[in-house]
Amino acid sequence: MTATTDHSMPLWATLAPALAIGLLGLKLGGVVSTQSLAVLILAVVLLGASVFAAVHHAEVLALKLGEPFGSILLAIAVTVIEVALIVSILLSRAPGSEAVARDTVYSAVMIVLNGVIGLCLVMGARRHRQQTFQVDGASATLAVLGTLAVFALIMPNFTDAVRGPEYAPIQLLVVGAVSLALYIVFIFVQTVRHREYFVDETDMTRGGSAVGLAEGVAAGHEGDGLLVVHRHPGERLADVAGGSGRIGHAVWALRIDVDQAHLDGGERIGELP
Repeated sequence: MTATTDHSMPLWATLAPALAIGLLGLKLGGVVSTQSLAVLILAVVLLGASVFAAVHHAEVLALKLGEPFGSILLAIAVTVIEVALIVSILLSRAPGSEAVARDTVYSAVMIVLNGVIGLCLVMGARRHRQQTFQVDGASATLAVLGTLAVFALIMPNFTDAVRGPEYAPIQLLVVGAVSLALYIVFIFVQTVRHREYFVDETDMTRGGSAVGLAEGVAAGHEGDGLLVVHRHPGERLADVAGGSGRIGHAVWALRIDVDQAHLDGGERIGELP
C-alpha cells in the first residue's frame, strides 16, 4: 500500500489569524490599549501564531505543487512576512529602527546558513546516518545567496559617494537592478534550464528507473526474443494477472519478463519460475 500525506488544515492555523485580525480591529477601534501588558502579551502570541499559520498554509501548498515550485512559494511567503514585519517596525519610527532592515537580513543569513542547515545536518545524520543532496543545486543557491549578501552587507562599507555604510541613490538603484536580475536568472535556472538540480534524486529515479530498466532490457535482448511486460499504477492488471497461468507455461519458450517495479505491495503477482 502507498503512504498518503494528510494536507488538512489544523484548527489553530485558521483560528490564530482570525483572532489576530479581531485584536487589531479592537485596537484600531479604541476598545483596547497597547499600554496594557496583557494586551501586549496577547498581541505577541497571536502575531507569532499567525506567522506560523501563514508558513503552514504555504507549506501545504508547496507540498501540493512539488519541487522546485514549492520551495519558491515558501521563499516568497517567508519574504513577504519578513518584509511586512520590517516595514511595520520602520513605520513606528522608534529609535534605532533605521538599522532594522540591515540587521534583519544579516540575522536571516546567519540563521539559515548556520542554524537551519546545521540543524538539518545534525538531525538528518541522527535519523538517516548518511544523507544525499544535489551538489549542483546547493552550489547555485549558495552562490546567489553569497552574492546578494555581499551586495547588501559588505559593499556599502566601501562606497565613497555618501558618508556612512550606505549606498547613494544611484548606487542603490544599480545594485537593486543587478540583484533583481540575478534572482530572476536563478529562478529561470531552478524552474526551467536546470530543474533537475533542485529535485531530489530519489524522486527523479523513482518514476524513471523502472521504465529505463524495461527499455534497456528490451533493447539489449531484442535478438534473443525477450518480451518485457511493464505496468504503470494507472493501468489495469487484468490482462497480466488473469493470464499468469499461461505466462507460467510459456515463460521458458517465450522468455517473458514481467516488470512489477511500479506495483504496490498488494498488487504484485507471483514471480514467474
